[in-house]
This record gives sequence, structure tokens and C-alpha cells, in this order.
Amino acid sequence: MRKYPWCFIDSTPTSFIQLGCPLHATRPKANAAFWRKKISANRTRDRLVTRTLRRRGWRVLRVWEHELKRNNEHKLVRRLLMHLGRSA
Repeated sequence: MRKYPWCFIDSTPTSFIQLGCPLHATRPKANAAFWRKKISANRTRDRLVTRTLRRRGWRVLRVWEHELKRNNEHKLVRRLLMHLGRSA
């Protein structure tokens, strides 16, 4: 089972899930059937994890790898604040 960063904010459990860049989910031409199946399974798993956590009362925020770069810091902080229901 994967481990995701989590914390409690205002007593609400919150999970932050970091994902690889969506551009990396493009299907390579070599071994296309393998990659199509793998990427589809990853997306299905991600939806299941999000749904399960939300049903259990968790807030879930998926963050793409490129959003963690220094030059995206202000955008990410604004997104986190919006997700948490706070003004930026």
C-alpha cells in the first residue's frame, strides 16, 4: 500500500498526494499495450484512493510534481489555502 503525506488541519484529516507530472503519463510507442494498461490502472487506483479517503471524512488534494518547483510556490500556496477554505 502506498503511503501519502497527511496531517490534521482544524481537526480535519487532510491528505496531500504528490503525483508525477501529467506529461509523464503519455504513452510511449514501445510496448504501448503495457503502458495503456498501467496508466489506466494507476488512474483507477487514484480515483479509488481519493473516493475512499473522502468517504472517511478526509480532505484530499492532489499536487502535481511540477507544482512543487520553487517558481510555482505562490500558486501552490494559493491552491492549498483555497483547498483549506481560507483566503489567499
